[in-house]
Amino acid sequence: SKQDGDGSLRAHRASSRIDVATPMQESCQDNVAMSTYECFEACDRTGRGMVTIAEIRAQLDPTRTPDQVLARLSETFSEADTNGDGMINFKAFSWLMSRDLMT
Repeated sequence: SKQDGDGSLRAHRASSRIDVATPMQESCQDNVAMSTYECFEACDRTGRGMVTIAEIRAQLDPTRTPDQVLARLSETFSEADTNGDGMINFKAFSWLMSRDLMT
């Protein structure tokens, strides 16, 4: 998967799960260019405009997500959750998607 120059995400048709085997911002599987907002909406199944770490993890393919990436995702989510309520909005999600979760 590759990030397009316009900020959209190229993905795989295989599933609608986010694939963080490569950096999270590089895919939101569906074999179409998927914007960061569409990835956010896929996580925000309740439509409340906020997502939790559990909702993001529910979109991950556990067979393709290394433990180090899950740990880094949790750390990065905590950084994005500036008020500590366990939820992040789209702006914070966009920031999280821009992070390199492989390091």
